[in-house]
Amino acid sequence: MSPTTFLILILAILVFYANAEEDELTLFAKQSDVILVNEGSLNLVVSTQKVVIVLFCTPWNGVCKAHEPEYEEASTPLKLMDVPALAVNCYVERDLCSKEMIVDYPTIKIYRDGTPSIYKGSRHPEEIISTIRKTLLPAVSILDGEELKRFSTSEKMVTVGFFESVKSPSFSNFSMVAETLRDKHVFAATFDPASIQKFNAKTPSLQIFKKYDSGSDSFTGRFSIENITFFINSNAFPIMEELGEDNYPEYLARGLPMAYFFHSSTEERSKYFDFFKGIAEKYKGHVSFVAIDANQFGNHANTLNLKKSWPAFAIQNSTYKYPYRGEFVKEDLEAFVDNVFSGKAKYSIKSEQPYEGEKDGDDEVINVVGMNYEQIVLDDEKDVFIQIYAPWCTFCKDLAPTWSELASKLDPIDNVVIAKFDGTKNDIPPYSPFKPTPYPLLKLYKAKTNEIIGFEGSRTFEKLLAFLQANATYGQEIKALLEEESKATSNADWESAYVDVDEGLNERDETNNHDEL
Repeated sequence: MSPTTFLILILAILVFYANAEEDELTLFAKQSDVILVNEGSLNLVVSTQKVVIVLFCTPWNGVCKAHEPEYEEASTPLKLMDVPALAVNCYVERDLCSKEMIVDYPTIKIYRDGTPSIYKGSRHPEEIISTIRKTLLPAVSILDGEELKRFSTSEKMVTVGFFESVKSPSFSNFSMVAETLRDKHVFAATFDPASIQKFNAKTPSLQIFKKYDSGSDSFTGRFSIENITFFINSNAFPIMEELGEDNYPEYLARGLPMAYFFHSSTEERSKYFDFFKGIAEKYKGHVSFVAIDANQFGNHANTLNLKKSWPAFAIQNSTYKYPYRGEFVKEDLEAFVDNVFSGKAKYSIKSEQPYEGEKDGDDEVINVVGMNYEQIVLDDEKDVFIQIYAPWCTFCKDLAPTWSELASKLDPIDNVVIAKFDGTKNDIPPYSPFKPTPYPLLKLYKAKTNEIIGFEGSRTFEKLLAFLQANATYGQEIKALLEEESKATSNADWESAYVDVDEGLNERDETNNHDEL
């Protein structure tokens, strides 16, 4: 039995007893090669193993449960590679998951020599295994002859550097880039003159061998870290391909603007695919062009402010959305893409129609929509405390009466606005420094500066009021209003008490008069 196998066996026993009382809330089958760990056992494995993969999950999360079989499938080959596949039940190990800053489920981390990195690739077993295989390799494998030839076809994409000497500055920069990108790609280098000649290469130069597009690309430019990185990243994806559940996470992780071509039939796809691919070639390395099956993923058009009418096209650059509204004419489409990336196109904002009078009946809460967000929320003469909500959100429904009470309480102060915004039917401005989720999201835009302060904590009336007093530009006016109301209440109580006493005296006088009779 290898030391690793022995260690895993001990861990399995330890964690079995640690989680014995949580059986209905555990993850994975007991016979699985996935090992559930707690904080102590995780630290032990990470400190003794070169590479470890860890899945952070909760048993009540549907995506986690759906991913269990895939992770289990990957765990057995990983075990043969001497890489423990661990899992943490964040329902049980809440403190550990908090320390690891786990905010989304499932989250996968890969630890190499104790240093963690978040895995952002596909959760399919083949992709996980491929990533771990890359992690186990040296950043740059030094190869020549037949080994180099086999390496050039070993993965979907590989990068080979050709250099005169291991001491050359070009090789040094190449090695640094390889170290940075080693979790995503595999790298090799050769200094062997015969191998360099066999590949018809110059020195220094790079060749990328890939199982898509042209099959290979060469780089012979200036060997700066920036140039090498851009060359590799721009070839890491096909110029254009079909988007689906398998590769969507990879495109998100790529971080480039996305250009979506929606098609509803094989004929539509064939008619426009090569055209969009031609535009994509122009923007290679700067924009990800993808085709997407509207029959399967048509709902994604809603997030891009597109109508469900096919074919359709839209570009999303970070939070900026550019839906194409014209006819599907090639010249017009090409001009649209150029206008978007030259800054001439206007971005789209999803919006309801503004509410008449901005309020619902007697409710003092101001209704904000996408098209008047800037006008109301960015009014620098007012403190605006806005709630971004969803109609289906239970927490939002619970907050509604408190939010109305807060608006009613502060209505006498003209420079303080309590507002709400349906985040499911409207877009916040794309330049906003925050995402409009999770619901409810509470943000204070301060008067005069438009500084944004988020509210965190218990959403009680008292806590919300105290937050505004402490942070709003017109916090003193709020304090003065509350003091005036308190004073008025005290006076009313005193007058009420005085009347009660006076009436009591009158009653006594009347009683005395009756006695005299």
